[in-house]
Amino acid sequence: MKRPSRLLTFLCLAVLAACGDDDETAVPADLPALRAVNATRETLDVLFDGTLLKSGVAMGEVVPAPTAAASGPHVVRFRRPGIDSADVTITVAAGVVASAIARSTIEGTLFAFELSDTGSTPVAGRSKLQVVHLAESAPALDVW
Repeated sequence: MKRPSRLLTFLCLAVLAACGDDDETAVPADLPALRAVNATRETLDVLFDGTLLKSGVAMGEVVPAPTAAASGPHVVRFRRPGIDSADVTITVAAGVVASAIARSTIEGTLFAFELSDTGSTPVAGRSKLQVVHLAESAPALDVW
């Protein structure tokens, strides 16, 4: 089976904020306030505050946190069953979109980090872009 290219992986996992012509600043209703993203080549289990959300999460898959998640800190754990796990603490707050992202180093060590955004729509005539370069062996990219 052919593996996806590193550039395709990067594009699939880049987190992009929507562009718009109005000045509305609320998080869009269809955008989960907290989500977990698998940016490794392996399938992972995703746990939220110790409770399994989904097992066998594939590369590039996005798993939303429970909709009833209360404001405040929560632990997202990415687990490679029988191997290791990586935790990241995410703070759920009104108007903030937070992503817990799992990566592995070139050596294979699993780690997790947070990426947060207000989810706000830019004012008329402006745009907003948030890019995450997750291809561990790809060269640096210029984005403009």
